Amino acid sequence: TLTETYYILECGPEARLQLDEDVLALKPGMCVLIRPGVRHRAIGQMTVLIVVLPKFDPLDEWFD
Repeated sequence: TLTETYYILECGPEARLQLDEDVLALKPGMCVLIRPGVRHRAIGQMTVLIVVLPKFDPLDEWFD
């Protein structure tokens, strides 16, 4: 139910973000909008600023 925005501050060359079945290569300065319901995970080393709207709800997290 949350919209998340990931702003990539730092990352290694292998850093990726998986959004459902798509995998994005990341670089510093990128901003990725993740809409509600999109399964996502970070791959590799990175420092990320994450903005969540509305306020983060721990009940909205799902793990495989």
